[in-house]
Order: sequence, then C-alpha cells, then structure tokens
Amino acid sequence: MSKKTKQLIDTSRMYTQAKKGLGRFFSNNSFVILAFVLPFLIMLLNFAIKRFAPFGDQQILVVDLWHQYYPFLVDFQDKIISGQSLLHSWTNGMGGNYLTLLSYYVASPINFLTAFVPASFLREFLMLSVCVEVGCAGGFTAIFLKKTFHKNGLPLVFFSVGYGCCAFFMGYYWNVIWLNTVAMLPLVALGMVMLWRENKFCLYTISLALSVIANYYVGLFACIFTFLCFIGYSIMYWNGWKEFFSRLARTAIFSVIALMITSFISLPAFNGLQLTYSTNNSWPDTIRTYYNWSEIMSQSLDFITPSTKENLPNIACGMAALFFGIMFLSARKVTWRAKAFSIGLLAFLVASFNVNVLDYVWHGMHFTNMIPHRFAYLFSFVLVVMAYRAYTLIEKARIWDVLLGFLGSLLLCVISSTIQTGTVVWGSFLLICILTVATGLYIFKIYPRVVLDLVVFTLVLVEMFIAGYKGIEAVSSTSTANYPEGEAVTADVIRAMNNLETNTVDMWRAEMTKTQTLNDASLNGYNGISQFSSMSNVSVTKFLEEFGCQGWQSGNRYTYRESTPVTNLFLNVKYLISRDGTYSATDYMSPAYTNNNEVLLKNNYYLPMGFVGNKNATKYTLETRDPDDFSELNAIQKQNEFFRDITGINKDVFSEIKMTNVTSTANVTSYQVNKYYEDSMMGYDYSFNTNGASSASNMEFTYDINEAGSYYVYGVYYGTSLETQAINIKKNGSSIKQDGDISRPYILNAGNFAKGDKLSVSLDNLPNTATGNFALHVAKINDDVFKEGYNKLAQNTLKATKCTDTQLNGVLESNTDGLFYTSIVYEDGWTVKVDGEKVDTKKVGGALLAFDITAGKHKIEISYLPSGYLVGTLASILGIILLLGFAFLYRSKLKNTFIFKYKTHPNANPDRFDDEDDENFTEEKSDEDTEKEENYVKKEPSIGTRLFFSIIFSVVYFVVWLGSIIKKMQILCKEDSNYAVDIILSFIVPFYFVYVMFKYGKKKEEIASTKSLKVTSAFNHLCLELGASCGLMVSIFTFLTSLVKNYTTYNSQVQQNKDIVAGGGQASPITVSLFPTGVALTIMIFCIGLWFVLRFVNMYLFEKDIQQIGKQVFSLKSKKKR
Repeated sequence: MSKKTKQLIDTSRMYTQAKKGLGRFFSNNSFVILAFVLPFLIMLLNFAIKRFAPFGDQQILVVDLWHQYYPFLVDFQDKIISGQSLLHSWTNGMGGNYLTLLSYYVASPINFLTAFVPASFLREFLMLSVCVEVGCAGGFTAIFLKKTFHKNGLPLVFFSVGYGCCAFFMGYYWNVIWLNTVAMLPLVALGMVMLWRENKFCLYTISLALSVIANYYVGLFACIFTFLCFIGYSIMYWNGWKEFFSRLARTAIFSVIALMITSFISLPAFNGLQLTYSTNNSWPDTIRTYYNWSEIMSQSLDFITPSTKENLPNIACGMAALFFGIMFLSARKVTWRAKAFSIGLLAFLVASFNVNVLDYVWHGMHFTNMIPHRFAYLFSFVLVVMAYRAYTLIEKARIWDVLLGFLGSLLLCVISSTIQTGTVVWGSFLLICILTVATGLYIFKIYPRVVLDLVVFTLVLVEMFIAGYKGIEAVSSTSTANYPEGEAVTADVIRAMNNLETNTVDMWRAEMTKTQTLNDASLNGYNGISQFSSMSNVSVTKFLEEFGCQGWQSGNRYTYRESTPVTNLFLNVKYLISRDGTYSATDYMSPAYTNNNEVLLKNNYYLPMGFVGNKNATKYTLETRDPDDFSELNAIQKQNEFFRDITGINKDVFSEIKMTNVTSTANVTSYQVNKYYEDSMMGYDYSFNTNGASSASNMEFTYDINEAGSYYVYGVYYGTSLETQAINIKKNGSSIKQDGDISRPYILNAGNFAKGDKLSVSLDNLPNTATGNFALHVAKINDDVFKEGYNKLAQNTLKATKCTDTQLNGVLESNTDGLFYTSIVYEDGWTVKVDGEKVDTKKVGGALLAFDITAGKHKIEISYLPSGYLVGTLASILGIILLLGFAFLYRSKLKNTFIFKYKTHPNANPDRFDDEDDENFTEEKSDEDTEKEENYVKKEPSIGTRLFFSIIFSVVYFVVWLGSIIKKMQILCKEDSNYAVDIILSFIVPFYFVYVMFKYGKKKEEIASTKSLKVTSAFNHLCLELGASCGLMVSIFTFLTSLVKNYTTYNSQVQQNKDIVAGGGQASPITVSLFPTGVALTIMIFCIGLWFVLRFVNMYLFEKDIQQIGKQVFSLKSKKKR
C-alpha cells in the first residue's frame, strides 16, 4: 500500500469518526437544540408578522431602545471597528468614563459581533440578537434541566420554551441590555448545582462572571439568587455542619473569584456609579406595599398583556408551568424540605415585588426610575423548574395531585376574574381544563406518555406564540423611515463638518438645534453635550440645569437646545446642525455648509478646550434647591455670574428687560405674584388658573424692544398640574420659535430683534385643569461685554499638539497667572501635568476640570485612566490565575481538602436524591470510578426517532384496540355484516356515533336486561357524543369564520391602498389582528382533542359493556356443555 493511499485512508477514517461524533452530539442534544430553536422562531415569526425590518418598514426601537441602547450600540460598533479607546469617550455627555457606560449598556458578548455587521444592517442585527437571546434562554434552561435531573426528552423542550418566552422577555425584550444576563441565569443555576453536588467549579465561576460583565445591574440579581439558593440547598440536603461549611467555603471562594474576574469593568463602573443620581437614594422611612396581593398573582395567567414600562411584575411563563408547578407541592418523591423551600422562595419573590423595603434592597439600595420589579424573571425560572420536576414524576402521580393542580390554577382564575380581562381568565381556564383532562387520562392509562407529551407540547407552543404576539403588540414599534433624522443628508453635513476640521488637533464639540434622540451625538457620530444615561454624572446635570440647558437629575439626562453664545463659548461648542433648516439668526453663528434644508452653523466666537481665566471661577457655586424645584432659579443670571467670575469683568453679559403687557383669554385668572427687581433683573412671576374652561385658554406676555440685538427667553413652570407645556415666541405677532415642553426650563434663543419690534411669549392651548405659576425672564445679550470677555480669554488658549480619547496635550503661552479652565467633565481619573510635574486639579461649578497656572510658556499634559481600572485589571488577572490554579491542582492536591471533601454523589438518581430516606446520601469513590461516572454520557435517541416510533406505537395500539372491539361486536351483530364499517366510521366522523347508538345501543341494553347486567345507558353515550361533536363543529366554524374575516379585511385594506396609491397618496400599513384567530385556533385544537378523548371514553365504555355481555354469554354456554 502506497504512502498516499494510507494518507487517504487515514483522512477518510478521521472524517468518518468526526461525522459520527457530530452525529452523536446532535442526537444526544437534539432536545436542547430544539429548546433554542423554538423560542428563536417564535420571536422571529412574530417580528415578521408585525413587519419588522427586514420583513417590513417597522423597527424595534422604542422607549430607551430608541434614545439610549441603539445610539450607544452604534457608537460601540464605531469604536471597535476604528480601534478607539473603551476607557473614555467624548461622544457621550461632554465626555466621560466609557467603561461605566459599557458595563451597563453594551458589554453583552453578542454586541462584539457588530464588528462584522454592516452599519446599515445594525437595526436588523439588533432584532435578530433579541431572537437569539430568547432562544439562548430556552436552550440554557434545557441544559440546566437535563444536567440537574438527568432526564432527556420532549418535556425538556416545552418547559424550557416556557422560560424563554416568559412574560418578562415578552414585555421587556426592548430592554436588550438585560437579556444576556437573564438568559444566562440557568447556566449560573447549573453551575451552583455542579459546585455543590459534584465539586465542579468552572461553570459556576465563569457563568457568574459573564453575567456580571454583561450587565452588572442584572448580574446583582444573579448574585442574590445564588445566596438564596445556597440557603435553600443547605436546608434541603442538610448533612451536618462540616458539609455545610465546606459548601459555604466553596461558594464563597468561587463567587469571590468570579467577581474578581469582573473587576476590570465592575470596579470602574462602581466608582462611576458614585457620581450618578442613584447615590441620592435613602432607606425608606416606612414599610408599605405597592399593590393588592391578588393583582400580582393574577399576572401568572396566560394571554395577559405584559407590562412594558410600569405596572405589575411580568411573571407569567405558561399555564403548563403553573399547573404542574402546583402539582409539585403534592409530588410524593419530592421531600417536604424541597417543597417548603420552593414555595418559600416564590413567596419571598412575590413579597419583594410588593414591599418597598425588599424592592429597595433587590435593586441595589435604589428605587428604580421606571421599569420596576426587574428581577421578576427569577419567579418564572423557579416555577418552570418546579413544574419540570413534577412532570418527571408524572408516572407516580395520583388523581389527587391532578386535582390539586386544577383547583390551584382555578383559584387563581377566580381571584383574577375581577382584575384581568375575560379573555385572560377564560383562556387560562380553557388551558387548565385541557391540561387536567390530558393528565388525568394519562394517569388512568388511557393512552401512553407520548400522547401527553405532545398535548402539553402543542399547548405550550400555542400559548407562547400568542404571548410573543401580545408582547410585541404591547411594546409597539417605530418606523424605519428617517431614523436617524436626515439620514444621508445629515451624514453628509457631519462629513462636511469633519472635513472643515481635518487639520484641527484640538477637541471641539457640535450639537443639534433640535434633538431626535437624547443621545444624538452617539447616534450620528460627533462629540456632543446631550446625554440620557443611567451613568450620567449628576454634577454635570446640576451645572447644566443652572447654565441654561435642559436637565433632569433623577431622570439621568441633560439636553442641549439652541442656546446662548455664553453657553457655546464655555462648553466648547464649535458647530450647530439644523436638520430642518430653522434656527435663530444672530451675529454669533454663521452658515458654513448647506445640503437641501439642513444647515451647518459655525460659532464665530469659539475658544479651544483649554484657556486661562480668572481664579474666581472656582468660587462659582450652584444654588441649593430641591432637584425638581426651579421656582427660584434664573439661568440668565447664573450665566451673568459665571461670565463675571471667569473673565474678571464686573459687568453683566445679559440685561433683562421690562414686560409691557400681559393678556389672556377671559377664562384665565392671572395676577403678578412677584416682580424680582426694578432695574437689572426684570423677571416676572405669574399665577394662572383656567377655571375649568370649556375651550382652549391662552396667556401672552409682551415686551417692547427698545434696543436692537439678540434676545433670549427663560421661562419656568412650577407648582403646576401640567406635566408638559408648550411655549410660543412671537416677533411682531408672528410665531418664530415653538417648543413643546419647557417643564424642565432652559434658555431659548429668540434671535435678533430691531428697535421698535415687539417680542411676545405665549402659553397656548392651556388645558381646562391648568393651574400653577409661570416665571418669565427675557434678556438681551450685551455684545460689547461679551466681546470684551471673549477677547480677554482668547489671548491665553491651549494650542493642542495631541488629542485622543484619553489624552489632551498642548502648549500654553499665558501672559498672566490664573485658572486653566476646561469643559472636561471632572472625574478622579484625570491626571494633569504641567511641564512634566503633576498638579492638583479643581472643580468649576462642581462639574468641570480646572487647575492653577502661572504666567509663561508651559507644556500641558492631560490624561485619563478610569478610577479603579488599574486595580480592577490586576484583580481580574489574579482571579483568572486563581481559577486556573484551582482547576490544575484540584485532582492532585485539593481534592481531599476540607473545601472539596464533601459532595453529593454526581450520578445519584434524582428520584433517590429527592427521597426522604436518601436525602443525605453521600459516597466516597475512587478516582477511577469518579472519572468513569463523569465521562459517562447516556445515549438518547433523536427527537425524530422518538416521534416516529411514538406515532407507529399509537397507530398500532389504536388498530389492535379497534380490531378487538369489532371482534367483540359479533355478539350483538350476528345478522349484520356492516358493523365493522360502522365502528370504524364512528371513530372518524362526528355525530356518527349517534347512529351507532341508535342501531346497536338499544340491542345492547335489551341483552343486558335479560342477563341482569348494568351497562352504560344509550342516553349517556349520546350526551357525550353530542357535546363533543357540537363543540368540535362550532370551534371549526368559528376558526374558519375568523380566517375568512381576516382574509376579507386584508383584501379590503389592499384594495383601499391601491385606490389611495392610484390617487397619488401614500399607502398605509396593512393591519390584521391575528389574536382572535389565535384564540379560535386554540379552542379548535382543544375541541379536537376533547372530541378524540370523549370518543375514546365512549368506545371504552361501549367495549366494556360488550365484554361484560360476552363473558355472561360464554359462561352460560359452558354450563350447558357441562
């Protein structure tokens, strides 16, 4: 044999072995794979039905996904593709610690795949990633159930789908930042089991670390859940203090190692959190509840509309999980300790949803801003595990267990009847009845286990598909059109802006005159000011609120709107982009580029990032006030104060003007509460009350312009019943600027006015319940004062030589001692060196970075390293080394130490494991035996093989039984040769059994009466048949009617769109509600199943009667022969 031939044979053999190995893998894990595929397809199909891109013109970008998650994902993709730093970013909120934002918003491993995704496909990738995360939740749950209970089969699939498509995922799928950690919970739970049961620590350590890295906030819930499970496991399998402390040591050591591994990101994130508003939360003063307890429990029913932002916790995971979860409480092979802990854990979670103190602790000593009960998915997971455990013991179940499941579920329906809609209650009750009948018939051995599996499997698929549909419908969608606003045109304007600064080294900022999202800089790729993020630095929010920008401290956001030259000067704004072509024309901004209606404006009075100002700037202080109280705040005067302090010019850059007149509609009661000052500050404070007007109410404040120039308006609502209110600025009676919401006040740029003009500020369309106060300030900028200050500061600016995400270097030639001011956000991570020597930094306005400087030429180096990053990285490296060390030394050195000495036998039968007599079962084994047990893999047939043989078995069983009945019918039908056809047709054709009863039932009763036998009456047979067949026909008719209605609606809308398009209009989206059809389909499936079940019951009773008659006849013949 030649060498080449041998190589070919070896290659062929390797290929064959690999193919067999791959085949064994898919065969052994077919149900796990199916548990991933089904939730994935359920979400994908529902997205397709709702016409989400690429299947239509809708997208999943809603709420925070619109404003935060997607813009941050766009920015993250740009960073990893271009190789930018992940430590600091200028694009988010004037710049800041990017690791804190990364740790909360985009650290999910799946987001790193965006490096390979075209930017134009990113929205579709995000939608697919949601499907993948939901699928992973199902697949990981199947892995947990399979490995924990050593079972493999179809039940793995339908209970895993229950967790993957639970109400938490369906209501909060738009909150993509949580999904990865929620999906990984089953792996953390499996890691716990393997750690405690088998001393295997790698899965627990790695899965817990990844959960925290993907999202530290939801990762906190996994840590708390681990602690609770440790307590429960120790209670359920108590075997003395030595084993307890051994297990405690293992858990503590590998939990610490897991957290150490996350330190490179979690420690900087923790330090960053200390700068956010969340640190202002305090322990609740009193203990109170949020809801009625029955309201929470009603959320466990099917067909509910899940909460999407506020309201009750999302805990539903299917009626199968609820029904069998209740059966778990009476399962004979489950210990009372396991039952007590499971129900206790569920009760504790329910209490945590409702009691404010527990809710506060769960959320990291913090009350959430929107989206409460963020740990509700734990309830669904625990219930699914209980239900699966009960289902694995279904062979040993009694009718009383089924009755308990029915009554417990029915009680929830009754409790919920006054809370949930009729569809929810009756739909859930219908599923309960199906599950009860199907389980009861299996317990009575009417059909094999595979039939029950298929019934439950079908029900779960139907209810989860409906849950997905209702979830997507509740969350809603947005159009892909014009997102981001301006699309190609805006991208061209931004590209032109960057081209203008090709040779610029300095760091400069740009902003939009109007926002589309609250993170437009991240979405569109420029260095901006606005930010909406849970990681927002609250000091910046406070500063910008008083500096004339719109802010909301507890809402974690601040927004730039077209503001004053003072704002632009000190916040380093070089460009403004007007996407609609409208802007306030002043002498301070000039058009630099135009494309269609979009205009790029350049700041004529721009200063670089760093310059030398007066040392008094550090004395600028913020007002002491409640975060939501703006009644005493005047941002125009705060800008005057800041300008004086930093320039050293003791003049006001703004002068407020007097109001000339106030008018209002007749139904508005208004009066002046307070006139602040007669001379320099002409602010006015008015109270208003629309007195329940039947028509729209208005108020208008008018100012006569006595001096030409640029004017600015600052209006404050307070003590008002209004959540939002528009303001309308007019010039000589014509509207020039409108804003839909100044509930969070900011300075508006009214533009240029000539002498003799009239400037009016009106509050239009006040609702009939409007009451409150409105403080108004109108001011003119003093051009000479502003230019004097600008020229003074422009003399001593930094000439940048290097600018990156984490570094700003340059040369400064200053003609005076002073304060080197920057608009860099102050954080502990900044280090400043002047001429190679580190100097102390200071805060300006409590938010901006500055330091003292002397006259002369200096080399400035400003660098950034997140606080805690270096220590955290070293801790992560140490954690990885410790994990590898434990893995390497476990078998040879550590196996018999106290920490690893005690464990539960790894392959203990779960039935024995839960048995009361064997709950403390432990056994010492040799290394060889242990290795054999660990390497043993139970070979399971594939799902296709199981289904095929199950169908064949059912058909054979049915044919044999049918033949038995036909044979026994000879006793009644000696003269009739068509009885076999009648029996076969009665199984297939609805109502045909009525004919069989009329034909053979009377004869059966006559024979039975002569033999003094008790048989089922024909009336009972007829009642069963008519009830089942009528229900079947009505359900089929209802389903077909619904289909026809949908088809008619679809055709009608298509025709309307054709007519509209023919007339030159734009076609509207076609909307056909599939929910009624889904309900009708569910009912029809139930009725078909019920029809077959009752048909079997009828024939079983009929066969039993015939057999009884046959035995009597045979007995009489035997006596005669004897």
